Amino acid sequence: MSFIPNEHEGDILAELAIGADLSEEFRKQPTYYAHWAFLAARAADEVRKYEERADRVFAQLYTEFKKKQPEAKENDCKSYIRRNPEYRTIQQRLRRSNYNLDVLKSAVKAFEMKSSMLNQLGAQHRAELEIFDRGGPKTSEKQKDDRRQRKSNAVQSAYKIKKRRS
Repeated sequence: MSFIPNEHEGDILAELAIGADLSEEFRKQPTYYAHWAFLAARAADEVRKYEERADRVFAQLYTEFKKKQPEAKENDCKSYIRRNPEYRTIQQRLRRSNYNLDVLKSAVKAFEMKSSMLNQLGAQHRAELEIFDRGGPKTSEKQKDDRRQRKSNAVQSAYKIKKRRS
């Protein structure tokens, strides 16, 4: 069973894209994240089920083989188990489930990164609004004093240089 429905395979790229309307992106992000995290949790559960099933079939086949051939070596027993059609089918499904889980974990990680980027963009947007809403960059009194002092120092230096030349 695949937890990446065909109708959603292309959706992830569209859902990860950041549109121009940040408020819309902030609204949609939790829903997207929850959807993909839920699919990842279901895929992890599927992996656990196939692992348990594989262990159970392995134990049954091992016991069965050892009853038939008690003197057989361990490698012979494992070879017998690996050739068993039921065990092979379970292993194939387990590999596919692990692949699905890896893909879904990557999707969840991508949505976490998108969330971080949205937070950064939101902070940057708020800072820009604050600057332009107040008619320009905010400056503290200390910054204004520092600017005046640098200007005064520059004027004094220019005056001294001019005086030396004369």
